[in-house]
Amino acid sequence: MKIRALFLIALFAAAATATAGSGHKKGFSKYDTNADGYITLDELGAEKAEKFAKLDGDGDGQISEEEYNAYKAMKKKKRDEA
Repeated sequence: MKIRALFLIALFAAAATATAGSGHKKGFSKYDTNADGYITLDELGAEKAEKFAKLDGDGDGQISEEEYNAYKAMKKKKRDEA
């Protein structure tokens, strides 16, 4: 019984560790529903068109992970300055 409990604790700890450092990727992946490495307006939905335009830094109609990360960094900087 103790071995099973220790195994479950180790399993949960490993799962938590594996996902702990990937918060930005998880956020990006949440929107990149077809996993092609880009977020398109179709994936976000028409109601988010204004935000999409802010994130699409080069205006090519898709958001790369780099554009996504740049937007998140800019928002964090604004929060830190406030």
